[in-house]
Amino acid sequence: MPGYPGGGIRTFEQLADRCIRTDNGCLIWRGAKNNCGTPQAWYPTLGRVLTVSSIAYHLMHGKRPPSNLRYVAICGEPNCMVHRKLKTVSEILTGTRTAVHTAKLNRINREMRAKLTQEAVIEIRASEEKGRALAKKYGVSETTISRVRLGTGWKSIAIPGSSIFNLGG
Repeated sequence: MPGYPGGGIRTFEQLADRCIRTDNGCLIWRGAKNNCGTPQAWYPTLGRVLTVSSIAYHLMHGKRPPSNLRYVAICGEPNCMVHRKLKTVSEILTGTRTAVHTAKLNRINREMRAKLTQEAVIEIRASEEKGRALAKKYGVSETTISRVRLGTGWKSIAIPGSSIFNLGG
């Protein structure tokens, strides 16, 4: 990246150079963003592109944020690099939880604990085997196999050839 020998961000000062300082002390990222609008940059210390919040955390603490936590802005400006705090996904969603957030979080939690993977669900739906055989193969109940095939279980994975509007009855 131009401006820094060797490219990328190596110091907090280099990170700050790519930000605009506001009256309330925020440093707003003005560099590259991914297709979701998340600030990102090359971080030569780890030899890869990271979110700028991960780079800021690494520069301040000498390590990446724990994988179960997110380093989020707490000042209301999502691209602020200064006013950040580690939070769990649940903590992030608590303040802004809607029915959609709750449903999505519940689905994610269920799928993380689930015995079936997304690949297994696709295989079950495509399979001609009897439900009993599939239940034994995947270590789940026949009811689970039936729900997967009917689309009432694992709604997040579309049934090939079906409309997204009639999943789950």
